[in-house]
Amino acid sequence: MAFTKKLSMTSWKQSLEGRKQLGSLSPNREVAEFCRLEDGTKRKFQFTFEGHPEYEIKDEFQITSGREISLRKIHQDKLKSIFKNDKNKIIVVNVVNVVNVVDVNYSNDTNTEIINTWDHIVDNCFQFNYAVKNYNSLPYKRFSQFYHWYFFPQYKLFAPSKFIGYKNTTADNYKGSGTGSETTKTLNKYFYKLDRESEEYIELKKIFESYSATLDKKLNIKTFQGSGGIYLPKKKYLSKEKTYTNSLFNIVSSDLESQIDEESINSLEGRKKERLVRFYERNPKIRTRAISYHGFTCKVCNFNFKNVYGEMGENFIEVHHLIPISNFEEERQVNYKTDMTVLCSNCHRMIHRKRNNHLSIDELKKVLREC
Repeated sequence: MAFTKKLSMTSWKQSLEGRKQLGSLSPNREVAEFCRLEDGTKRKFQFTFEGHPEYEIKDEFQITSGREISLRKIHQDKLKSIFKNDKNKIIVVNVVNVVNVVDVNYSNDTNTEIINTWDHIVDNCFQFNYAVKNYNSLPYKRFSQFYHWYFFPQYKLFAPSKFIGYKNTTADNYKGSGTGSETTKTLNKYFYKLDRESEEYIELKKIFESYSATLDKKLNIKTFQGSGGIYLPKKKYLSKEKTYTNSLFNIVSSDLESQIDEESINSLEGRKKERLVRFYERNPKIRTRAISYHGFTCKVCNFNFKNVYGEMGENFIEVHHLIPISNFEEERQVNYKTDMTVLCSNCHRMIHRKRNNHLSIDELKKVLREC
């Protein structure tokens, strides 16, 4: 039976009995906390082996998601050789450098305050999907280390627990600190884990694998075989919208007052159509509901104004009508969930660039992918 036992604040021993795969080691939790074994860092360890005093491994190892110690193939082969005829397979691990101040960033920018609202979770989901578009970002680099994944059917987006579980997480302040266990525990209030045998899980697995392939990333095997998994919002949150506040309404109204017409309406035929265009493009209530529902991140390129412009860009995004208003012949009910979306200024301009041949969201996404 496999076990992990603390020997001191900087060492532990564990059994590898029954382990078919030796790709990683799980440290004792107390030792990991004391020695600050943080995800994404490199630390030096010394391995010795009970019953085999002639062997020792001392090297630098990568700490991956869940504070796992990643073993390179050369080390895996060494362990297999040492324990070839040994049933107990007891390894003793010593942390050589207890604190690695170079690799671990403990700046005040690191956010470890647990989320407590659905709005925080949704915001973080969009932030993550914006972040992974940047191949130099930490979320992108660690993509394959995550194994607790949360799917948002409303937006068709995936995001990992360690990113969405802390308040106001962005590509800039995400450091990978904290533990996946504490975020997963909190997120269980909002999500449930899918059964791996269910049709829903099998279908989402295909979608997820396709999504990761577009990012040229592999998914962590623990998502499908280990302690990880795929999670869905509980029924009460499945169609829950972000909070519509008076402050957001005031911000949208102010933006409208300072914004020029997106397109000249002088070319539109008829005074009736002109009034319709002004009503739908300038109605702050409709726009506020659309932004409250769709968020502040561009649906094409995932650009977020706050991430780039800071406070000046907070709560700013442009609203796009999926059905051109110029096609309206009379007043009609507009569904801000299905008839509207949000875009950054650049994508909005590109969609409208050809006056009589507006691109769809998917068409513009394809243009970006092929660039």
